[in-house]
Amino acid sequence: MQVKIRVEIDGQQVGEHVREVHGTLAQMEEQATALGREVACKTLQATVNAVPRPRPPFRQAQSGTSRAVRHARSSG
Repeated sequence: MQVKIRVEIDGQQVGEHVREVHGTLAQMEEQATALGREVACKTLQATVNAVPRPRPPFRQAQSGTSRAVRHARSSG
């Protein structure tokens, strides 16, 4: 079974994801969940990229730094 998800932001296509989903119902569920996570990540990145600079900060975590800042610090 072919699954196609098209992502549009403000009417402009920013992505299209096509996957073949097959196997048992449990396997199909796992494949659909993985595709959903991938689409969500790419959609978030596309929405961030669509915001002109300077961009507003991410919401602050309780520790005082955003997850994005903590991730950047730990990756760098």
